[in-house]
Amino acid sequence: MRKGVYIIILLLLMMGCSLNDEQETLKSEIKNSFPESIQVQKIHHIEVVRDGVLVFYSSLNNGLDAGFLRKKSSKWKWVMGAGTVRFGEEFNWIISNDKEIPLSYVYGFINNPDIEKLTIESTEEKKKVAKIVTLQNGQRVWFAFYEYGIDGRFDYVGLGENGEIVKEY
Repeated sequence: MRKGVYIIILLLLMMGCSLNDEQETLKSEIKNSFPESIQVQKIHHIEVVRDGVLVFYSSLNNGLDAGFLRKKSSKWKWVMGAGTVRFGEEFNWIISNDKEIPLSYVYGFINNPDIEKLTIESTEEKKKVAKIVTLQNGQRVWFAFYEYGIDGRFDYVGLGENGEIVKEY
């Protein structure tokens, strides 16, 4: 019985290492596909969306950037990048519209620890709940996707653990 438990634990550990190796390989492939003009310091998060990936990375401009890449002929190709959201601000955001994807996305930081959920409201779009990801450095980045062509007039509502409004932006 014990031997079986040890074998299961060993297999789980090996699978975890394999997944980490695959993630690091993917990050390396993607990092090598960035234009030479972009000095990527670290890739923080990769989100698969439609026929490509949205990559959150830090560069030399003291913030978090995002870029969209597609895989063509077994190689990643840079499609477009958005602006930089600065580290350290309580709440900030950037919106990206690009008909090359076609997809629009909005992203930023949440530095208020009381906010557990972020809703995005607009008169033109349905209310959305942003995905929140905690980066290795402890910063929390949020993002949401829209069909191409949003104007960026949004109300952002930070909600607490029990759904109460913590802060409106």
